[in-house]
Amino acid sequence: MTYSLFVPAAYIIMNMVQTGLSLFLAIWILTLHHHSPQTPVPDCMKAAVFGCMAKMLCFKDTKANHGRDSPKVSPLRMNGMENQELGNDRQANDTKKYSSETKLPPDVVAYIRRLEERDQEREEEDSNRSDWERVGHIVDRFLLVFFLALAAFEMVFFITTTYYRFNIV
Repeated sequence: MTYSLFVPAAYIIMNMVQTGLSLFLAIWILTLHHHSPQTPVPDCMKAAVFGCMAKMLCFKDTKANHGRDSPKVSPLRMNGMENQELGNDRQANDTKKYSSETKLPPDVVAYIRRLEERDQEREEEDSNRSDWERVGHIVDRFLLVFFLALAAFEMVFFITTTYYRFNIV
């Protein structure tokens, strides 16, 4: 193959590889961004994305939990009736304890307990969803920088090979 055919062929092949890779990575980023909120972000991915990638890209807020350290106060605990550590039969013990102290029927206390657990599950899912979206955002930005660098390298490579091949010096 002559050199005059090599440069355009190499350029087309590089563009095809770059397009295929960008399509694959775009699908992967969308999968990260819209990941199931029932699954938390793995610790190794948190360390890689929030630790390394976010610092390289100069993200200011790299915390995974976004200030969700403060727990919510239960309606039953607001009255000063905080329960102590209970065993596996927690619901039954809670029902007996709260119904005797608050004069509430046991079914009302059980209902409040279920609402608290549901609220806690929703908060955890929202936290996981937010973390997955943040991972997708940071990885997307990282790959944008990577592809810009790759395009710059490709341009410099083809300009220099053409420049030195035809002895324009």
